[in-house]
Amino acid sequence: MGVGVALRNFAFAEPTALPVLGLGGATVWSDYLRGNRARLTRAPHDADLLVLAGEIPPQWTDALRALFETLALPRAVVWLPPPWPCAPPAGLPLADDPHHALLDPGAPGNRPLLEDGPPSPWRGRGCRRWPRAMSRSG
Repeated sequence: MGVGVALRNFAFAEPTALPVLGLGGATVWSDYLRGNRARLTRAPHDADLLVLAGEIPPQWTDALRALFETLALPRAVVWLPPPWPCAPPAGLPLADDPHHALLDPGAPGNRPLLEDGPPSPWRGRGCRRWPRAMSRSG
């Protein structure tokens, strides 16, 4: 085993998890915490795992994709299904084995989901006369 692999194993022995609770998610999340070693965080940039617990409404897909993009690399998404049958959340790279996904640099969770665009899409648009007005007054 190489030094890099040993360091990654040590770093992700207890991953930091950011939970998103859907319908029935509170019970599933508490069961997950009892059986797995994970630290809870409230900030997405501090999380290694995005844990989706319960039934996740399809309307949340875009917001969850944007939230997932704020997690630092390496990252993974885990879905904890509720006790009743429902469809898994769409649009996110769900990991079967989160520990392996965090250790593998080529895992699907380490690829960007959203297009890389400017943070302010409105920048450069608007009144075109403003710069001329500024140059006349100055």
